Amino acid sequence: MRPDRQNNRHTPFALTQQKISLWYYTITFLWVLLLLVAIVFALAPVFIEFLVAPRKRTLAKGDAYECGVKTYGETWIRFRIQYYIYAIMFVVFDIETVVSVSVGRELRGVRRLCAL
Repeated sequence: MRPDRQNNRHTPFALTQQKISLWYYTITFLWVLLLLVAIVFALAPVFIEFLVAPRKRTLAKGDAYECGVKTYGETWIRFRIQYYIYAIMFVVFDIETVVSVSVGRELRGVRRLCAL
């Protein structure tokens, strides 16, 4: 038997250096392609908006408009930062609760398997 075939006799699915190299370049190409597609999808709306958006600013465009009722007085008011912090904390703990419950349910099943 030839020496190069003797090493692969017991492992019929052994990867040769050429197959590994081809696999590596294929995966690298797919990652680069995915990155380019992501960049195009991120930048395309910016360029389309630049081409389509009107460039003329008028007083009516800058005016505040709320539910069809014309506002009187100062329309820009300052909100306290506590409202934003409260909302962010609600979102964080809401997501944490959803993840904790789902992980807990999965770990309960794993604990039963480990007891066997």
